[in-house]
Amino acid sequence: MKVLVLYNYSDNEVVEKKDPSEKFVKECAFAVKEVLEDSKHQIKINPLKDNIQSLKSLIELLSNGDFNIVFNLCEGFGWDSSMEHNVAGIFELLKINFTGSNSVTLASCLNKGRTKEVLTFYGIKTPDFQVLSSPSEEIRGTLKPPFIIKPLMEDASIGIRDDSVIYESSLFKSRISSFFEKYKEPALIEEYIDGREFNVAVLGNSQTEVLPISEIDFSGLPKGMNKVCTYESKWYKESIAYQKTPPVCPAKVDQKLEKKIKSVAAKAYRAMGCRDYARIDMRLSVDGTLYVIEVNPNPDLSTDAGFANIARAAGMSYKELISKILNLALIRYNGQS
Repeated sequence: MKVLVLYNYSDNEVVEKKDPSEKFVKECAFAVKEVLEDSKHQIKINPLKDNIQSLKSLIELLSNGDFNIVFNLCEGFGWDSSMEHNVAGIFELLKINFTGSNSVTLASCLNKGRTKEVLTFYGIKTPDFQVLSSPSEEIRGTLKPPFIIKPLMEDASIGIRDDSVIYESSLFKSRISSFFEKYKEPALIEEYIDGREFNVAVLGNSQTEVLPISEIDFSGLPKGMNKVCTYESKWYKESIAYQKTPPVCPAKVDQKLEKKIKSVAAKAYRAMGCRDYARIDMRLSVDGTLYVIEVNPNPDLSTDAGFANIARAAGMSYKELISKILNLALIRYNGQS
């Protein structure tokens, strides 16, 4: 099999230092390349950099290259995550087979407000929310604190900090003003669910396989820190937030709750039109209500990332996981799944 492993990259070291999550994209791409080569596939790896020449070169490569499929690891154009779906759109225009979700699903899931609208339409519980386009907009009366402020269209927990949770309405104006000044994009104001958080990995297309449930363990956080998965807790290994929020997989849940979580995850996966693989993030409130927080198509496939660790808990090696994702895409294009 001839496979093109494609990932986004930038030569801008200032941006990389500002956003350490981006350096893992390249490491992930070479890890995928290594395991596919070990499976006797013919592999070409290519970075999509944040310039027009790189884009032109990619289109030429795709047009002229004899590839069976692209293993798509692009999380944006350069470091711009809002362009992730556009990269998939190029494959679709050129009728190139590729792993993972299509452009519509990638765009819909990146927009947290749109995701929640779709989930609500399908009867899947998600926290009450409102999208604000400017700091002068008022929160509607039905949305009460505590709530959490998030960038509407970012991934990797960008813009989510410990102080993103607001408990008093009097603090909202200053926080939302600071948010717009820093991120310059719409804000998602969401009901804060104080409870357990689960990450659920799903594989498949017409038939789905839900892997063992993983839980973020917040019990070690110092008093006063909010139980949220912040950017710091994901990417800064030396931070208290990272060290005190370990994943536990399989999660300690009873059979009834496990069945419910897996059922909701599969339903959310289908509702958003995910393909091949995705991760569904959920919260369980203290009164036992299960909420879907986010749907993450094409999640991080790094060797030590959550998805790979969940797969290991299911008895699947990293090589087996990557091969399975590739095979799911190939079968899908062959009309067998």
